[in-house]
Amino acid sequence: MFKEIKKVKINWNNNGFWLVPSIYKIFTPKSRNFVLKHTKTIEDMIDKNEFFNREIIFSFNGDKNFVLFNKLMKLRGYNLQLDINKINKMNENDIITFSPIENVIIHYDFKAIEAIYNGYIPFVSKKYFTNLLQEKQSFIKDGILNLTFRQRGYQVK
Repeated sequence: MFKEIKKVKINWNNNGFWLVPSIYKIFTPKSRNFVLKHTKTIEDMIDKNEFFNREIIFSFNGDKNFVLFNKLMKLRGYNLQLDINKINKMNENDIITFSPIENVIIHYDFKAIEAIYNGYIPFVSKKYFTNLLQEKQSFIKDGILNLTFRQRGYQVK
């Protein structure tokens, strides 16, 4: 069994990054103890909240130029970078494929690119994909586990 992906909402603007509490935390009796967490960089937000130890889908208030996506992929050690100029030339049937580990391929189709554009960005480790590969053995075809990204996580294709 592997860790599930958690959703973490973060607003960002010129002043930095703000961790947004869940609606449940806002209305709890201890809500006065909740302090909005602010950092100047996404790297500081990740360090401050120990997000490297978790499997996350960040929900930002958009990533129109794929800057955050590219930065987060680099922080996790992946070589996938989305170029806004190439994305703008894509049609609805085009797919970007990426292999985070051997025998796993992620297909970023129009819906996946749209989710990233809207701010849903995966931040998962290579170990996550290794565990997923082991758990989804019945979905492996020709030695490959094919996945698609959606705003809630990865789905078997």
